Amino acid sequence: MAIPPPLLRPFEETIVRRWKGEEVPERWRFGTTAVSPKAAWIKGFLKTVPSAYVKQMFEEWRNFTEKAKLIPGTPKFRVGSYGSFCTYIWILSSLDLITLVRRAPRKNPRQVKKHYYSLNPSMEKAPEWLHPMQAKYPSTDWANEQVFPEERKKAIRRRVKEEKRKRKKAALRLAG
Repeated sequence: MAIPPPLLRPFEETIVRRWKGEEVPERWRFGTTAVSPKAAWIKGFLKTVPSAYVKQMFEEWRNFTEKAKLIPGTPKFRVGSYGSFCTYIWILSSLDLITLVRRAPRKNPRQVKKHYYSLNPSMEKAPEWLHPMQAKYPSTDWANEQVFPEERKKAIRRRVKEEKRKRKKAALRLAG
């Protein structure tokens, strides 16, 4: 009996199709994408709902990554932690790509208020959506040849590959 395909929203299907194909210019050679689809996903999600709070978006993002794993040929999307997701939302907010709509109080006054965000309609077609981290911090731009010349990229890839190999050997030694 075949497993039915997971139910993805239209914008999620577009993301999976895009990252499955060769549209992403720079990919890691280690099975994960170099360019995060998180910004595209947040943009698509906020188009479908009028506003959402950070925890709600994180839970939906995690569900999407779990569903995407079931589709053959799709690279692994890193879920990340809730803290890293909050940082990502802060970056999008500081670039004015999303806006804080309201703060909802909680039952317990000691808890942090829920922050609801929505898509900034005037920035919907902004180029920052493609690479928000690099737009906020240009020194992290992998495609910038002045910051990351080809030799440095190769050295980084080599070091990452070697570290991965060492971790694998250590795991095999512990298991065997």
